[in-house]
Amino acid sequence: MTRSIEEVRVIAGQIVQEFLKENPDKTVIRNLAKRIAPEPGLSANNIMNVQKLAAYLQCSRAQVYRLKDDQGMPFLQIGRMVRFNQKDIDAWLKTKEIHHAMQKKG
Repeated sequence: MTRSIEEVRVIAGQIVQEFLKENPDKTVIRNLAKRIAPEPGLSANNIMNVQKLAAYLQCSRAQVYRLKDDQGMPFLQIGRMVRFNQKDIDAWLKTKEIHHAMQKKG
């Protein structure tokens, strides 16, 4: 099984965090944890490529590109790769909600 660098960083961060729980006085390990731990909110579990985001939104990949290009959907550009942070997408979707007032027919 091949793992991405980000997945390895997440696993290493989890191992270090477990070690620190058992050995809170280890300064060298604590400094290492700061260097390898991923940014809060960014992990391999919530970063999606276009195909995964299309499945998440239940739309086509072409629609994902249209939302990114025309509607301002937040994305990460890594070289030629496009990735999406699920938390950013969820927040963006909240701004797109339309609330209809219930109208009485009479």
